[in-house]
Amino acid sequence: MNTSHETAKEAARRLSAPILDKGFKPVALHAYTDAGGSPAYYRIRCKHPYTKEKWIRPMKLNGSGYEMGEPKFPNGKPLYALHQLISNLDAVVYIVEGEQKADALNKLGLVSTTSGGATSADTTDWEPLKSRTVRIFPDNDDAGKAYAGIVASILLSMGCTVSCVDVDKLGLDTGDDVMEWLVAHPGASAVDIEALPILATDNAVQSDYIRVILPPDPLPSLPDVLQFDYSYLPDAFRGYVQDISERMQCPPDFAAVGVFIMMAAVIGRKVSIRPKRKDDWTVVPNLWGAVVGNSGTMKSPTLGEALSPIRKLSAIAVKEYAEAKTLCDARIELAKIQKEVRKSQVMKALKKDKSADVLDLLQANEAEALPILKRYITNNASYEALGELLIENPNGLLVEADEIIGLLKQLDAGGQEVARSFYLTAADGDKGYTFDRIMRGKGLHIDAVCLSIVGCIQPGVLAEYVRQATGGGAGADGLLQRFSLMVYPDISPKCHYVDRYPNSPLREAVNLLSKKLDELNAIEIGAEIDPYGGISFLRFDDAAQALFSEWIVKLDTRLRSGEEHPAILSHLSKYRKLVPSLALINHLCDTGHGAVSEAALLRAIAFSEYLESHAKRIYSYATRPDVDAAKTLLKRLANGKLSETFKARDIYQKGWAGLETPIKAQSAIDLLVDYRHLSAVEINTGGRPTINYQWIKVAA
Repeated sequence: MNTSHETAKEAARRLSAPILDKGFKPVALHAYTDAGGSPAYYRIRCKHPYTKEKWIRPMKLNGSGYEMGEPKFPNGKPLYALHQLISNLDAVVYIVEGEQKADALNKLGLVSTTSGGATSADTTDWEPLKSRTVRIFPDNDDAGKAYAGIVASILLSMGCTVSCVDVDKLGLDTGDDVMEWLVAHPGASAVDIEALPILATDNAVQSDYIRVILPPDPLPSLPDVLQFDYSYLPDAFRGYVQDISERMQCPPDFAAVGVFIMMAAVIGRKVSIRPKRKDDWTVVPNLWGAVVGNSGTMKSPTLGEALSPIRKLSAIAVKEYAEAKTLCDARIELAKIQKEVRKSQVMKALKKDKSADVLDLLQANEAEALPILKRYITNNASYEALGELLIENPNGLLVEADEIIGLLKQLDAGGQEVARSFYLTAADGDKGYTFDRIMRGKGLHIDAVCLSIVGCIQPGVLAEYVRQATGGGAGADGLLQRFSLMVYPDISPKCHYVDRYPNSPLREAVNLLSKKLDELNAIEIGAEIDPYGGISFLRFDDAAQALFSEWIVKLDTRLRSGEEHPAILSHLSKYRKLVPSLALINHLCDTGHGAVSEAALLRAIAFSEYLESHAKRIYSYATRPDVDAAKTLLKRLANGKLSETFKARDIYQKGWAGLETPIKAQSAIDLLVDYRHLSAVEINTGGRPTINYQWIKVAA
């Protein structure tokens, strides 16, 4: 059959002949045009008069005639009535689902278009509508509303002003559309269409329908944190921290934590603070902390700079030990020689007189005391080795862990229960510990186990650890919560090239401060002596005491309220030690003697409020696990690991981390529905309803 001179209508009848033979009737032939109005392709529409079944197929020119199918369009299929859209640039464009509806509105004098059926939105070129005013008239069913939502998301991302006819208020039956409305309102005009009720887009939380139509909101991110303020720091090392931060181009939070914990370690058990005026509650100012940041944020180099004064103290101690050891070795060697000389003298005397009194010659010299290396810092020691170091260094030690997660996981491991208990004891800095082990010996006693800890950790491993540590079991003993100085600052995207010498006066001032605190004499600074042999202590002055009394009542009331997540409450409970410790460190660094001042305490309280905001960011990995799970689910959808339409069981049956149980999967789904990344459609099956979820893609 020669089809080269066949008209489009003739071709449509020929191509639809098989379906027409089955009783279908031709309804329309819709031409999709290019910008100039020339046909690009057609859609044949037929319908059975009794069953109401529809038959819709595309038709294109193949060079010699017409055939079924759509041409390939590099930027997506053209919108229906494209030439009319382009020739009416100032008009409001009505978008409907299907060409018949667009034709009906166009006949009323409106400007209307469609991408075709309910599944055609993603394959259409919407560029001609960029930045225009658009109104969507959806079909009154789930598929129609979902189509409206997808189209709205695409157009909003292109800068369009989008509104939507509220079909729920039109009195339509389920499945009805603009055609049924026009039948019910004969004689309706364009003005009547324009006057139809519009969805209020500011009431998104009130309607599932609106939630489908509006574009998805960004999922909650990590909680905001208070920005670092240099006024949190004592005057004595404020400039030092700022110099490190500027040279390293890193957050000042990192260096501040390092210097604070270093000072805590140097002070150790030389002096404590009794926060109540009459009570013997005693706080040793050792501290635990960590800096949180991704690779490349200069965590380790910054801590290295911050801790340089304590390393200098260590280097001096090593040198002094080497000199003392050399002198001690010489004395020991001399004692050996002297012993041999005395032995020779005894033998000579006894040869002359067997009854000679030689006891004085045989008495040994007093044994030479071996020097002890004064230690300030250690990096990788077993708890038994730490115990021996603390026996020799009762003031306490700083444990520096470049990656703190290694230490945490080591203490989580099976068989490490005793080591974990040792570290928990060491956090308080005032409790004794006795080793009674066959290999180590019995009765090896430490008067008070005192450790400060500092290190780095990356957000990813921290998130996993926080979820595990707050989920019960061994992690519920508060080990993580003792890291009161844990900071997770925002990293500025701006970075400047800085190449300058360290500020020598500032560095030397902190070196001298460290030396001063290392040589601190509690009596000389006005500390009181514990009559029962405990550690010497300072108290608050009158103004500071009144402020502390008010602060701790508020804290304890808050802890008893139960309004916070248990992990947060456990963390905040450690602030009963943190705030007095910070106040004492502030006081010793700036004033150095007498009662701890109100200014030192005010600075400590302000810093604790800043630290609390960081704690809430860190513990959000446990308090809002649905956020992480929702992000994981979106990632799986984007990677094609899950069908775009799915049920909850399709997720948890896959066993993905964070989504492996029905509760976790549903929690993630609910969050994505709330933020309009998913739409929920209830399917009535005659029994218990089934809920399908549809991913709402956002156009790039």
